[in-house]
Amino acid sequence: MSGPEEQRRGPDLDLRDGPTPVVGGAPVETARVEGGRVDGAAAAAPVSPFAGVTGRRTVDALLQTMTQDLVALSGQADLKASIMITASSIVVSVSITATRYSQVRWSLVTLSVFAVAALANAILAVLPRHRSTRVGVGSPPQPVNPLYFAHAATVGADDYVRQIAGICAADATVYEAITRQVHALSFHLEHRKFRHLRRAYAWFVTGFVAAGIAQLVILAVR
Repeated sequence: MSGPEEQRRGPDLDLRDGPTPVVGGAPVETARVEGGRVDGAAAAAPVSPFAGVTGRRTVDALLQTMTQDLVALSGQADLKASIMITASSIVVSVSITATRYSQVRWSLVTLSVFAVAALANAILAVLPRHRSTRVGVGSPPQPVNPLYFAHAATVGADDYVRQIAGICAADATVYEAITRQVHALSFHLEHRKFRHLRRAYAWFVTGFVAAGIAQLVILAVR
């Protein structure tokens, strides 16, 4: 029969026979309970922030919804980037062809410059990039996310299986790994894709405004 002290402490997890959970490339030690006592070395080890979270469907649905939203946003960003690449390429091609007309030459040159800047940012938004996780002697260790394909490709199959097995050892480490993956995807979307997309659309719209102003100035001077 559980008393108030046991209810506050929560159920003890016996993970002595299971693999060591690994999150972010580092093992997460769990406390070993023997005879009601917690091992001192294990007690001093870092504990997952999800250690007090009970695995249930509501948490699973929350993490699944967050992941699906990020995947949808990534698809929308790629679609917008492809639209901008197509539009900017057409504008640049038409502008270069029409520069033989002296009446609109400088306005089209202005538009072409801004369209090229928009095209470059749109390409950067969809350009696959990742930093290598390999480090030299004396370099600080880089954080490793086993759920990221580029990091998974840097380790052997056996090591990767052990890392995933460590994550799956407890609900807390699974939730932590998924949450870290969601944060990594969010960071990539905000600081890579959408940042370049905002710049691309800003350059494209500003180009038309600048070209219109340049054409008005030319007509006023003439």
